[in-house]
Amino acid sequence: MYPLALNLNGVPDFGTTERLGSLSTLLPVLSVPGGPAVDPPATPTPLTVIWPLVDRPHRVESPLSSGPALLADDSLASSLAVGGRLYTLLDAVRSAAETDPTLVRSLCFAVDPDLLTTVAAMAEGYQVRSGDGVIEGRGATTAELWLTTLREVAQGQCVIPLPFADADLAALSRADTVALQTLALGGPGITYDEDDEPRTTTDIVESVLGVTPVDGVVWPAGGTLDQRTLADLAALRETTVLADNTRLSGATGSAPFDLAANVRAVPYDGLVAQSLEPTLRVADGSVATSSVQNGLSALVYRGGIAATPEPVVVAPPRRWSADQDDLTVFLDTVRSLTAQGYTRPLSLPALLAGSPTALPPAWTTAPATPPPRSPRPRPRASPAPTACSASWSTRCCSRTPPTRSPRPR
Repeated sequence: MYPLALNLNGVPDFGTTERLGSLSTLLPVLSVPGGPAVDPPATPTPLTVIWPLVDRPHRVESPLSSGPALLADDSLASSLAVGGRLYTLLDAVRSAAETDPTLVRSLCFAVDPDLLTTVAAMAEGYQVRSGDGVIEGRGATTAELWLTTLREVAQGQCVIPLPFADADLAALSRADTVALQTLALGGPGITYDEDDEPRTTTDIVESVLGVTPVDGVVWPAGGTLDQRTLADLAALRETTVLADNTRLSGATGSAPFDLAANVRAVPYDGLVAQSLEPTLRVADGSVATSSVQNGLSALVYRGGIAATPEPVVVAPPRRWSADQDDLTVFLDTVRSLTAQGYTRPLSLPALLAGSPTALPPAWTTAPATPPPRSPRPRPRASPAPTACSASWSTRCCSRTPPTRSPRPR
């Protein structure tokens, strides 16, 4: 691995040479022209990638209205349109699947059923609150096109429904509202169909996407749940928790792991997940992070340099915000690692079907944390052949005097 630092210097008007920006990251190299290469492992590392399609709730429920759906604002239409966050996440997979259909075998879509019902309602025509009244929504066609693409891409693929509206299960548990937990996790009555029959989250995914989802999987924000929430889940149904592997102290053997009766855990790679987070925790608030570049670095490290026979599960930020180029590079790297024999696709259902391993009784969880806020824009990832980062972050900072315009050189 090589540290890589880039500096951009310039001369502001009436000033001297100053640093205008910098970029720092790690660059792992699996092979160089004329030099030795890192040999693929004898057994390729199994790789599973969670692909989140999640957004905040937008729909305003009005019990006295039976007309078009009413949304609090029209920001979801922008996210579904070309260049929007949700459009970009879906279109990157669509483009990659057209190039190499085998790529999607390692992907599992994590979808919020509330998002599906909202987009489906938008496609039929909807209204948006505006001041003291309502106006017609502008995203009906956009919503229909996005849903059509999702239906095509999701056919035959793994889909896990998140709790309805991405509800915080730990918060519901602390509030002693098990009934709401049951509804959020798929109990009948979270919504109703046109015949006024109660629907579950599974019904929503099947009716909107035409696929049967993988039930009983919970992906908590922060990668863990407290003991009270785990106990509530155990009483409700058989549940598998996608957990940050750094929170599973003492876990040895192969996943899934038995936590308690009716509750199992499948760890995702905390190093890769932390590297993909858009927020760099440093004192300088002006520092931005190229999170996709960092995530690629950690992924190559796990799959190539420090290969392991145990499955690597990649869990990006729930509301992942990356541009098309970054996501294309990410998926190209996943495909390249598989083509070179460093990794192999492993579907989430196949991982869940493994024989469970008991965890030691001393295993504990940490309190769940709220979902991260939406990130600010950041630099694009570099389309390097391979890049990895164990704990480093890509950072780019810029400082420009307010009264002087720079003249780069």
